[in-house]
Parts: sequence; C-alpha cells; structure tokens
Amino acid sequence: MNGRTFVDTHVLIYAHDVDSKSKHAVAKNILRKLWSDRTGVLSMQVLQEFYVNVTRKIRSPLPKDSARLPFRGGPLKTARS
Repeated sequence: MNGRTFVDTHVLIYAHDVDSKSKHAVAKNILRKLWSDRTGVLSMQVLQEFYVNVTRKIRSPLPKDSARLPFRGGPLKTARS
C-alpha cells in the first residue's frame, strides 16, 4: 500500500452538487481530508466525467469556469503519477 486513495467521480460530483444534501456534506469532508493530507488521487477519466456531469447533468449545473476552479491550484497527482 502506498497510502493513496483513488477518488471516484461520484465523490467529486457530490462534493459540488449542493442538491445532493447529506451526500454533499460527506463528500466535501472526504475531499477536504484527502486534499489536506495530500493522499487523494485522480485520473484524467474522473476529471472528464466530473466536468461533463457538473456542467450538464446535475439539477443545478455549475458554470464551466467554476467547474474548472477546484483543479487550478497547481499540479494534481493522477493515478499515473
């Protein structure tokens, strides 16, 4: 084990979907912990699925620029890193 946690698309979506109520809060807390510990890992496929879903398919879609913001903070560790 390398101490990393792969983050599924659904966790990212719930963390940004305010209409998902309790799942929203749980997902936000999970991501906050993973990002704080720098142990969360993403794949390019997850990022693509996240973007499509939060800008088109959730009840309250995010503006495209807002959907990109969470990942502009610097280099991301992806599953290949």
